Amino acid sequence: MPEPPSRRLSSIHIPELAEILPEHHKHPDHESVIITPNPYRQVPLRYLGYANELGESAKPLLPPSLKYLYHFSYAVAGTYVFADSAKCVELEPPTSKKDPKVVFCDALLWQTAASVVIPGLVINRIVAGVNVAAKSAGLRGKFFGTMAGLASIPLIIHPIDHGVEVVMDNTFRKWF
Repeated sequence: MPEPPSRRLSSIHIPELAEILPEHHKHPDHESVIITPNPYRQVPLRYLGYANELGESAKPLLPPSLKYLYHFSYAVAGTYVFADSAKCVELEPPTSKKDPKVVFCDALLWQTAASVVIPGLVINRIVAGVNVAAKSAGLRGKFFGTMAGLASIPLIIHPIDHGVEVVMDNTFRKWF
């Protein structure tokens, strides 16, 4: 039985990429590139990073006795961010010249911004805005905001990821 993709070391043939990457990313044939997948960036573990977006969307519908679920969603996302950051250090090739603390901090900053803080704020504002608009239109209930928050999750992920990548490339990654 073959090993699942997230567990095996795979190599792909991309001659242009093999020419520009450092030696520690190259396969011994020097024509392929070694890619070690991070299991935290693969489905289904990747979805744990979105737990707080679900919490933000559902928050208006939660009765006071269940508000702890909102906080728990942030605990799940935070645990995911920390675990992913640690795995990035572990997956760094042994010949890498990068300081493990810098690798960890890079992943931690990126994941915190792109998976927790910015999406949580965006979803929070979408839910609040839709609920205000629904109330002013005479619609009752907070269901509309929750549905808009949930529906917006797939739409905001890539733009936020890209924006955080640009900011990180022009700040932290230049400094370290």
